[in-house]
Amino acid sequence: MIATYLAVALRRLPEPPRAAPGALLAPFKVVLRSGWQWYVMAVGMLEGAVLLGFLTYIAPALEAQGASATLAGAVSALYGVGSMAAAQTVKRLVGRWTPVRLIVVGGVQMAVAFGLAAASRSVPALVACTLLLGGGWSFMHSTIQSWATGLSPAARATGVAMFGLALYVGSALASVFAAGPAEHHAYQGMFLTAAVLTVPLTVAAAVGRARYQS
Repeated sequence: MIATYLAVALRRLPEPPRAAPGALLAPFKVVLRSGWQWYVMAVGMLEGAVLLGFLTYIAPALEAQGASATLAGAVSALYGVGSMAAAQTVKRLVGRWTPVRLIVVGGVQMAVAFGLAAASRSVPALVACTLLLGGGWSFMHSTIQSWATGLSPAARATGVAMFGLALYVGSALASVFAAGPAEHHAYQGMFLTAAVLTVPLTVAAAVGRARYQS
């Protein structure tokens, strides 16, 4: 009902003046000519691999320890709780903390989260893991995405879309490479790998953002 109302109401609004549309591929040329855009896309791909790719194996890791699918799903869902709670903190810190500091705090949360999961696949450990990963997403990802949004003002939508594409390509690649170890329940090594990969991710994101500021 709300969607129907909005569709009708929006049709009544006057269209703002728009520039004449250019060539279909023009925004892609603008985006892909930016060295920083390529850098942030690479960071996004690594972030997608580290955070989203390995996140999907938390529930299977719990089930491998004998937990029910319901419990495993509930623990995984706490990722959203952690993300929403941390987002409220990030909202208050933006403007007071530098983007670099936000990225580093997010990276630390992610590294600790995967370290806990590597040390133990118990319910308490993975509850803490998912909550911390949600926090890491709010601190790190929101900061990197904000960075990506401002890189190509003349083709902002295309730039953000390319960043999103890189993020989910990284997630898919990590899932592919982790599928074999997961099949053999080698979750300790998998989560330890994620914890180690968090270090270059955090360094690359923080150093790049600091240099972009200067």
